[in-house]
Amino acid sequence: MKKRLIIFIALLIILGCGAYFALVAAHSYYPREYEDLVTEYSNYYGLEENLVYAVIKTESNFRASAVSRADAHGLMQLTEDTLWWLIFKEGSNADLNRADLLDPRVNIRYGCYMLSLMLEEFGQEETALAAYNAGRGRVNGWLEDPALSEDGKTLDKIPYDETANYVKKVERAKKFYELLY
Repeated sequence: MKKRLIIFIALLIILGCGAYFALVAAHSYYPREYEDLVTEYSNYYGLEENLVYAVIKTESNFRASAVSRADAHGLMQLTEDTLWWLIFKEGSNADLNRADLLDPRVNIRYGCYMLSLMLEEFGQEETALAAYNAGRGRVNGWLEDPALSEDGKTLDKIPYDETANYVKKVERAKKFYELLY
């Protein structure tokens, strides 16, 4: 009896350690870096923090110095043209440029602003994410196409594989963030 109890306790310890290390590994794969900035700007723009983390994870994997083939910069992968549009949209006279997009504070602020505008314009998270990735003009065109949207508000199909995969990746990452935190 004593031997079985010792084996049982040992198994519980092994399982507990395995679960702990799995959780640590999951947290390292889905980090919450730049927590102060994400909290500040997601609250300011009325966004779910887990959505912002999911976008950052998908866009740059938390590399502030990331630059894409499309010349998008930083954590949330914004182009200089998008930055200027956002500054104009907010009515600011901020003197920012491409190099400033590598500053996490600037990038997260304007990335959250962009995401909030897309959610406001399109109303649905998946459509807003498609617009964040492919551009709002392109998504508006897709919404006008009955083969892609029956109601003109919801994308039934995303015709670009890259954008369709992007939306799936962000949504999957968001679910992991919701489970882990």
